[in-house]
Amino acid sequence: SRLSSRKLKKFYSHPFFYPQAWGRTIIFKIVFSILLFAFSWQMIFKKNEREILSIFKKILDKNDHEANHNREHFEKHKVLSINLMSSPGSGKTTLLENLAGIADFKFSVIEGDLETNKDANRLAQKGIDAYQITTGTACHLDAFMIHKALHHILLDNIDVCFIENVGN
Repeated sequence: SRLSSRKLKKFYSHPFFYPQAWGRTIIFKIVFSILLFAFSWQMIFKKNEREILSIFKKILDKNDHEANHNREHFEKHKVLSINLMSSPGSGKTTLLENLAGIADFKFSVIEGDLETNKDANRLAQKGIDAYQITTGTACHLDAFMIHKALHHILLDNIDVCFIENVGN
């Protein structure tokens, strides 16, 4: 069957055949492509979402297990642990320096820092036992880092262990 002239007119009236309408068509195609990509990405992510969440849960469960182990260390030695977390420059180290002169208890500090050991050196100058953990890119101390530090602190000689966390 032959195309009627009406169907041909309708066919040739499509914007594809008129260069002046190409701008709108190209914009439509770009927007459509972006939406299609976003939808596809969302479908891929949703497909893998359970797997990703499962991996995060495993990591957090391991950290929780190690934190419980750390808690056992503190309880065994009757040491109170206090996690100080705040933004850089907020006064965590200054607080501990000043506490050294007025505290009627013995304490040590696990000092976390992204790059330097300046705070641990400041505390050592005040006679405070401080163990430095340089985290590199990690924005906080995790339970595994704390556990490693606990083996460098004499828990039998202190009442309180302050953990000066990075806090970014």
